[in-house]
Amino acid sequence: MRRPRLLTRLGVGAVVAALSAATVGIPAAAAGEASASRSTGGIATGVLAAEALEITALTTGFEDGLGAWGPRGTESAPVVTLSDVARTGASAASVAARGDTWHGLGTSVADVFLPATTYELSAWVRLAPGESATDVRLSVQRTVEGADDAYDTVATATGVTPDVWVQVTGTYQALTGSQLLYLETASGTASFLVDDVTVTQTAAPGVQDDIPSLKDVVPWPFGVAIDERETTGASSQLVTKHFGQFTPENQMKPEAIQPTEGEFTFAAADALMDFAVDNDLRVYGHTLVWHSQTPDWFFEKTVTDAEGVETAVPLSTSAEDQAVLRARMRTHIETVAEHFRTTYGEYGTAGNPIVGFDVVNEVIAESEPDGLRRSEWFRVLGPGYIAEAFEIASEAFNGGDPEGPVALFINDYNTELPAKREAMFSVVEDLLAAGAPVDGVGHQLHVSLAQPIGQIKETLDRFAPLGLLQNVSELDVGIDGTITQEKLVEQGYYYADLFDVLRDYDLSSVTVWGPTDTRSWRSEGSPLLFDGQLQAKPAYWGIVDRAQLPTLTLRTNAPEAEAPDATQWALLPDTSISGETGFQLRWSGSTLVTRVTVADATDDGAYDVVTLFGPGGAKSVTRADATDTSADGYEVLVSLPLDTAGEVGAMVPFDVRVADHSGDVRSWNDKSNTQEESGSLGVVTLVEPVSVVAAPAATTAPVIDGDVDAVWDGVPTLTTDRQIEGTDGARATVRVLWHGDRLDVLAEVADPRLDATSSNAWEQDSVEIFVDPVNAKAGPFNPADGQYRVNYLGVESISGDLATIGERLTSAAKVIDGGYVVEASIALGRTAQVGDLVGLELQVNDAADGARTAVRSWADPTGRSYQSTSRWGVATLATAPDPGPVDPGPVDPDPEDPKPVAPVVTTQPVSVTGALGRTVTLVAAATGEPAPAVQWEKRRATSTRWFPVRGATTPTLRIDVRTTPIVYRAVFTNKAGSAATAEATVSLRATAPRVTKQPRSVTAKKGRTVTLRAAASGEPRPTVRWQKRRAGSSTWHTVRGATRLTLKVKVRSTTIVYRAVFTNAAGKAVTRSAVVRHGVKPRIVSQPRSVTTRSRDSVRFSVKATGTPRPTVQWYQRAAGSQRWTAVKRGTGRTLTVKAPKRGSKVAFKAIVKNSAGRAVTRTAILRVR
Repeated sequence: MRRPRLLTRLGVGAVVAALSAATVGIPAAAAGEASASRSTGGIATGVLAAEALEITALTTGFEDGLGAWGPRGTESAPVVTLSDVARTGASAASVAARGDTWHGLGTSVADVFLPATTYELSAWVRLAPGESATDVRLSVQRTVEGADDAYDTVATATGVTPDVWVQVTGTYQALTGSQLLYLETASGTASFLVDDVTVTQTAAPGVQDDIPSLKDVVPWPFGVAIDERETTGASSQLVTKHFGQFTPENQMKPEAIQPTEGEFTFAAADALMDFAVDNDLRVYGHTLVWHSQTPDWFFEKTVTDAEGVETAVPLSTSAEDQAVLRARMRTHIETVAEHFRTTYGEYGTAGNPIVGFDVVNEVIAESEPDGLRRSEWFRVLGPGYIAEAFEIASEAFNGGDPEGPVALFINDYNTELPAKREAMFSVVEDLLAAGAPVDGVGHQLHVSLAQPIGQIKETLDRFAPLGLLQNVSELDVGIDGTITQEKLVEQGYYYADLFDVLRDYDLSSVTVWGPTDTRSWRSEGSPLLFDGQLQAKPAYWGIVDRAQLPTLTLRTNAPEAEAPDATQWALLPDTSISGETGFQLRWSGSTLVTRVTVADATDDGAYDVVTLFGPGGAKSVTRADATDTSADGYEVLVSLPLDTAGEVGAMVPFDVRVADHSGDVRSWNDKSNTQEESGSLGVVTLVEPVSVVAAPAATTAPVIDGDVDAVWDGVPTLTTDRQIEGTDGARATVRVLWHGDRLDVLAEVADPRLDATSSNAWEQDSVEIFVDPVNAKAGPFNPADGQYRVNYLGVESISGDLATIGERLTSAAKVIDGGYVVEASIALGRTAQVGDLVGLELQVNDAADGARTAVRSWADPTGRSYQSTSRWGVATLATAPDPGPVDPGPVDPDPEDPKPVAPVVTTQPVSVTGALGRTVTLVAAATGEPAPAVQWEKRRATSTRWFPVRGATTPTLRIDVRTTPIVYRAVFTNKAGSAATAEATVSLRATAPRVTKQPRSVTAKKGRTVTLRAAASGEPRPTVRWQKRRAGSSTWHTVRGATRLTLKVKVRSTTIVYRAVFTNAAGKAVTRSAVVRHGVKPRIVSQPRSVTTRSRDSVRFSVKATGTPRPTVQWYQRAAGSQRWTAVKRGTGRTLTVKAPKRGSKVAFKAIVKNSAGRAVTRTAILRVR
């Protein structure tokens, strides 16, 4: 997971006094304002899922001074005083003169927090006058003896401004150790105010016992990221009920285990391992080699000057220094592996729960030619360190056995994005070719609702041919903006759709990155399955049973625009109602304007009705009210009143229903078409105007060299004024031109401090240009859409479908006084002409000291431009600037105008087949005078009705192959007539099924439900039918209703054989047979016996157990007076032989026998030494 390195914080100045518990409640004035606090979600729940007993443990409004609150920072910064700008009462705390992001306001809560107790924390914040909007965090710092301090972000208030008080609130489970409650900003050093802080002890409603366990409804091991907070109380119950595996969130990272060279600290990791053993949970280790959260000493050496002063300096690339770093890497990996083996027994035995480990984490950088991050590991050792790390780990964990019990993974984020996916694939392919013992690939999947699930499927398909394990290692799905119940339901459907895809793959595990929203590193986006009260959200039900989800409320945006005209409506695509029928929205003042385009060739007059539903009720119009009509249908414009004057960010209810005389009725949101009765309306968010820039045609093509040539003179400018991250930061003044099939961009960036030291391209001072060549505004990237990044040194990085856009960028950069210039030219991949629209976004990244400190953009305020094209701006391709009066020269007194000639088709488009999703090209041409315009049209193969292809006005048409055949033609028109080409059909190329995943035989306890999985490729996508037969029979029978890639069957007393048959138009494929037989839980038939003997005698303990499959054995021992059982190293046989210890000793032994049907524990046998 990407997370910043946690810096050791300095003292907190005056914050030393313990607080006495107060009994004053939250001020009454807060009640109305608090309604905007985060919703916890859940089926049929409100903000709090259940009533809870509340005890106010701390409250302050700063009316009697600062009290125990004081500066968190250095001796000189920040400055904390009282302010008369208060939310309630007369005073608030002011935090100013902050020297660093972490400087803030804090107080000790060591005497307030009770261990394993849940608290609701709340504070109200606003920025000081003149500050730019930023995020403010409410956090807890924990100091534990013998370990580094830990920092827990409880909640984040986003977009805090100087204009209004904002509540930041969250739930926190306290732990042991000295604790500090503090507030800071997420970035920058803006001054801020704090008021009305409360800490309320709550009795949470507890874990829901009457809902299905997640681990029982998914077909692979289901995991969760945890720390020590999940090993006690209700949180531990949540983990053990729903998950069969966990990943230590931070406790196995290098800085946690070896903060100082040679000093290993396993206490925190062992506590989690003990929790796993006690609760029969699997452990997935994270991580061994990483560029982040690794102590600096790994990459440093000590040098001594002539005066004997020692200084730490970076390792060089000399052979000597490389040997130092290789030795450190080997020592760290081997020590970690040996510790967990010695403490918990051999890997793969019952006592040792570790099943996998991230050997290397986040080593991919798609912006680099070789796809590798330029980390300190890479700088010193070069690319070979990755394979070497796997070799060391293979020997350390598995004894070099390629079938060893610990699966070794390479793990990374953004692998669902095409460029990162391909970079990762190439690196892994090279590792395998070099013989590196890589067992699997981990896909983190830190995604949002804007992330297309189809791209995740493409990633899993891409890596499948490598034959490696694949897992989802750090899943969470964030929500952008204000958390509403509608968005939580939408998140539930996203999880449902995602898990429908994941269930088709034989994954080694799926892990969500945290148990509850309030424990998530992305808590502001409520990205997980349970809320802060441990209650199931819609996200949970999306995985368990989508039928339990409420009806999904559809959402769309309405940009601000006064008196929208045809030019305005052309900027965005319609929101679809059905087929070619759709709508768009604009708002201004107190009015919402809707344009509805109805595809209906039959004119039924007043019987063709469009009804709109808004805040003020319903309004109906008919075809007779149309503002435009054609042979294919009609268009209406309807204004609806808003309850109050609109503002950006406001959400209003809306739906549209279209009916015709035939009785056909279609609605956008309420598919039952009963809006009057159901009141079921969608949600429209009022957003900023669409950003538009006129891009003149270049008089001559710009020379791309970073110099501002005369061709840029007089070109309109735009600026990156939208603050996306941080405060202030670099700004760009941008000019846009076009020539031929290219878009030209000149960005002059004001940035006095330039930095490109981060190994992440997006954390370097750089300009990003986002281009959607046909302004499709499709949301997810189309193959031709691209994200083009150029840093101040001229280094390029491109994200998107590199097979399509990888060669489209030409760029240069030049450093100038006070900043830098980026000049770029980007091929559109199509012929451009005046009037065309191009989707465009511009972003500037500001960096310092290897981290991104601010982001500013031109059009899109969401910060999601890298995932979605929907909020980008628009460049309109205009004519060249008027050069002024020109001497026309002699005038011909008798000019001859050419005679108009109707179009004649000279090139016919040709039918084509292709793979699903592949882009194919149709070409047509025609002569005529004047030169004819072209419009491509399409129809379904089963229809006779033609529809224009939006934006397809060039002789070349690029389209993606779909599952159903589509027929195309080009129509050429000029003032003398028109001509249509022959029809060309684009259809799917059929390929016979090929089995890509075989079902596996299973032995399990009788009555248990097991899952078989199979998969096959083929076009069109093959159907599947499962078959079964009894063992010993040769007759196969169809399993009724079994038409999915997964088959759940209950284990019977008789053995049943299954197979899957895949079929499509091109052929058939049959999987191998999978045998499902019943297993028998282990039963102890011979117990180990207690023994009394003399010191140093050999003593044997034995156990005998039955079970199917044959159970494994792991012996454990416990010293007298201890409560902790420790796995006996190599104690994995039926008989255990030990040497009796010294006289007077007493040692207890037991064995755990285990198979897939269950486990059994022997009685305790005592070894007494006389």
